Amino acid sequence: MHPIRIASKLPRSEPPQPGTGVRVALFQGENPVGTPEAVAANLARLHEVAEIAARYRAQLCAFPECFTTGYALTPDQARDLAQPEDGPAIKGAEALSQRLGMALVVPYVELDREAGTVHDSIGLVLSGHLVANYRKTHLYGAAERASFTAGTELPPVVKVNQFPVGLLNNYECEFPPLYQSLAGRGARLI
Repeated sequence: MHPIRIASKLPRSEPPQPGTGVRVALFQGENPVGTPEAVAANLARLHEVAEIAARYRAQLCAFPECFTTGYALTPDQARDLAQPEDGPAIKGAEALSQRLGMALVVPYVELDREAGTVHDSIGLVLSGHLVANYRKTHLYGAAERASFTAGTELPPVVKVNQFPVGLLNNYECEFPPLYQSLAGRGARLI
């Protein structure tokens, strides 16, 4: 993995007051894919990035699709690396969120133990608790359809810093009814 570079000066402005907005930190970068060692490295990177975002007084830190495992997975890798919503990825994010006082958007490969299905999911962790777990409803291409089961619920709207935030998963921004639904339910940031 490449080292993370940060600006030499932190922002001087205060983050938005409750209800007026959210200071967002976004991470996009290369990460290892498809092995238990990749998952460990990606979770370590999540912690590293969140710590940096906290120095910038971010109120929400978001990561890319399938961040914990890496994106390009075979069906066997997806099943082998999937974690339940109460697994180590989300539990670690809950502790980190509580410690840093920041919301985290944690995309992960989810195992639904009860149904025995694997999902391309996003956990939104706030104040140390998983407050939303969204399963991608519109899977992209044959590879995603081979690896994941589509979710069936509308994407959630959650208040972060008392500001309504909606969740979508990557390709889903191509479907206007999804973000129209979020906006119609009050989302001001998607």
